[in-house]
Amino acid sequence: MQRTIPALLGILAWGYAPPATAQDGNISMAFFMTVDDANAGDLEEGIRRHNDWHRQQGDTWTWDVWQSVTGAPEYAYISSGHNWADFDAMDVDAGEDHNNWARTGAQHSDVVNTVMWQDLAWGSRPPTDTPALVQVFEFVMNPGGQEAFNHVVRKFTEAAESTAWPGQYTWSQNLSGPGGTTHFVVIPAANFAAFNPQGSEPLEVLTEAYGAAEARQLMEMFESVMTPGASRIWAHRPDLSYQPN
Repeated sequence: MQRTIPALLGILAWGYAPPATAQDGNISMAFFMTVDDANAGDLEEGIRRHNDWHRQQGDTWTWDVWQSVTGAPEYAYISSGHNWADFDAMDVDAGEDHNNWARTGAQHSDVVNTVMWQDLAWGSRPPTDTPALVQVFEFVMNPGGQEAFNHVVRKFTEAAESTAWPGQYTWSQNLSGPGGTTHFVVIPAANFAAFNPQGSEPLEVLTEAYGAAEARQLMEMFESVMTPGASRIWAHRPDLSYQPN
């Protein structure tokens, strides 16, 4: 796996701004649940029981579960790849869904935060399959920084394509909660060993594609408008995830 540009190329902080593009689609809804270690087993059993309810309702959405590896003990229940209109016609009734969760897993989790974000397909090189692990780097945008952010991310993705750099990543923008605009980049990995840098570093990719001067200019442009935030590693839990029949 290739490492992102140090301090350039981010799981989630709570911020809102209009999407970076007007394109519909690639939208995710997630429920983040913090839990005491002593209650983790009961919460996992509650998730399995809640999945059974979704199956009984004939839910056609996929819900992937991720467990935090670093930071506070936390689980994320995520459905991705949606258009805005999908949330007006969900397969399960939101009220009944909430009531079932209250009877299954809610009593075993401390906090549930609902979050939505949009993947920026124009600035991403995502994996084709769900990875075993992801590292997520968060960035908070300074006021007026959207145009510069878009420019740098597009230029890096073009450089990665033109130089056949094998690294994969997904840029996303948070769409919910108070605060400033937050973006994050998700780096997939098959295992922990894959987090070790391999091949060319991203700065070298930019330099190969555009020369040293423009590469440095792009990094400085990004650093002037984006403030690095938290970084976390998450593990996919296919045993807790819901796949429709």
